[in-house]
Amino acid sequence: MRFLLIRPIDESAALAKKLENTGHQTIIDPVLTIQSEAHNTINFSLYQALIFTSAAAIKIFTQTYDVLKLRTYTVGQKSAQEAKQHGFHDIISADGDVNKLAQLITSNANTSSGPLLYLSAADVAKDLNKLLEKKGFQIDRVIIYQAQAITELKKPTLLALKKHEIDFIPFYSSRSALIFKEMIRKSNMLESLNHVTALCLSANIEKTLVDLPWKNLMTAKKPKEDELFNLIGIDL
Repeated sequence: MRFLLIRPIDESAALAKKLENTGHQTIIDPVLTIQSEAHNTINFSLYQALIFTSAAAIKIFTQTYDVLKLRTYTVGQKSAQEAKQHGFHDIISADGDVNKLAQLITSNANTSSGPLLYLSAADVAKDLNKLLEKKGFQIDRVIIYQAQAITELKKPTLLALKKHEIDFIPFYSSRSALIFKEMIRKSNMLESLNHVTALCLSANIEKTLVDLPWKNLMTAKKPKEDELFNLIGIDL
């Protein structure tokens, strides 16, 4: 099988390695680049716990700060694994959904134990602050990175699409799906998607892509990478 990987370079490279190790071919063409964002010094002693909703946020955080002993909440399995790899120990992970993360924090944290610190990108899919503030929590959000959109696909990617050399494109976020959609329209390459299956990590991503002329559009039952690739019989 032949895949186009559009996640930021580190995530795409890691996924490409897994796919190539199982005999598949990949093209990497990220639609987003990750850049650290300047922010004020953080007084971590004020907080009862940290919150991350992306593996990228954890990577950026550990480039600037030492790993802390604070409890760490993560949105899903991938971000939890990233936190563990960087030395975090007290990790509680949701099931890949911000709403479930809010419920998890509500069940495990105490509003009287101090505020929560949410370390995030500038653009987020859902307002976690609003969800938790409704439950009585004080949550401070610090933007530590920007995910900047690329304006066009690379020529080798467009050629591979034109020659029907891409079978699948996995989509991990609604924003990356929207950027890809804008670029494919700008390139007048919509018809090339007739030979491509879109793999969507969530129903919201599917909604973003449903109006494109895909060969097929498949959505994971749960927002997990293994569920996504199980759709096409690949065990990563």
